This record gives sequence, C-alpha cells and structure tokens, in this order.
Amino acid sequence: MNYILSIVSKCLVLFKSEIATKDVKKTYINTIKLIILTTTALLSSSYLPNSVAVIAEDSQDKTQTFADHQSKQLSKSASQVAFLNGTWQGTYLCAQGLTNLKLVIAAKSTTDIDAVFLFSAHASNPTVPSGSFRMKGIYTIFNSPEIPNTLELKASSWISRPSGYITVDLQGNVSPSDKKMVGNVLNAPGCSKFDVVKVQDP
Repeated sequence: MNYILSIVSKCLVLFKSEIATKDVKKTYINTIKLIILTTTALLSSSYLPNSVAVIAEDSQDKTQTFADHQSKQLSKSASQVAFLNGTWQGTYLCAQGLTNLKLVIAAKSTTDIDAVFLFSAHASNPTVPSGSFRMKGIYTIFNSPEIPNTLELKASSWISRPSGYITVDLQGNVSPSDKKMVGNVLNAPGCSKFDVVKVQDP
C-alpha cells in the first residue's frame, strides 16, 4: 500500500511540474486512474471472504429455522391425524328420521383415511334397520383457532345394505378439545346434519 501511495505522489509532483508536456500529463492521469481502480479492487477482495461467510451463515440459520418449523408442523399434523382414530358415536338425520350413527375411523395420513359408517335405530325411531358401509376420506388441517379442521368422508362400498337404503357422504368440523365432530350429511335426499363424539381410542 505504501509503494502505491509513493507512485501516486510522484505522479502528482511531475503532473504539477512546468516541464511536463501535455502528453506526459495525460499519461500521469491515466496511471493514477489505473492505480485507483487496482487499489479499490484489492480492498474489495480483502473483505469478500468475510462477506461471503456472513451471508452463508445467515442462509444456514434461516434454513435451519425453516427445517425446525417444518418438523414441528409435521409433528403437530401427525398428532391431529392420529386423534381421528377410534370410535365415534352420535346421530344423524335423514329421510327415515333420527338415526344412531357409529363411525370407526382409521387414519394413516391427511389423505389416507378409512372409515366404517354403521347406522341403527334410535330410541325415538325404532323402525330403522341396521346397516353399514365403507368410506374413504381426507382431513384438512388449518392450524388456526378461528378455523376448525375439516373431515370429509365419501362412501365407497356396502358392508350390510338394508333394502331401499343408499349411502351418504359426510363433511364435518372436528373439535379435539371436546372430542366432537359436527357437520353435514351430503349426497342423499332429505338428509341434513350429523353429530358424533369420540367414545373410544383404537
């Protein structure tokens, strides 16, 4: 650095000299510009490794934070899916009247859910026959206290079918805090609501 400053100083002295011609002065100016550009490049490169190290460290921290967040979210989702597993009991309302409902759910993931829909006579409606069918479902997790998680179950095949009965689909809001699921009975005329509570773990 001292050597570079010495050259610049000599160029300036000669530049101010009365004996320096116009062409010589131009040469000195170009020399000084070149020295300045070279010095700037050298100074910049000396700081580059530290800058790269800081950027790399910051990127690594952000990647780790994201990975930790994803891991926690996956763990939380897995526990919420596992909560569905077991037996749920309650009632649903369709054209035949109020009917007992039992749902037996086996959930492996949010998109891989098996269930069995079992219905039977309610005390207030004793003429309803018993029957059952299989269902497939998906579980939508919102991770928000304002928006309840939603379970959608679609009928797939009969296990025991009473004469004249058709399958139904379900869409319900799940409340883990009070182990309850409430929602709509879909794709069947005269059907409206269902309401079940979890009574047994698998």
